[in-house]
Amino acid sequence: MSDLKTKRNTRSVDKFLKGVDAKRHDDCQALVDLMAKITGEPPAM
Repeated sequence: MSDLKTKRNTRSVDKFLKGVDAKRHDDCQALVDLMAKITGEPPAM
């Protein structure tokens, strides 16, 4: 089986979201908040 192409790293989710265009930013932030609430884990890249 091959390795996953994406791997968890130490980059900041907040910094990444600041680079997302304004039209999508609110949706992205809502998704981050929802996933954190469901999983009980902090967001990670």
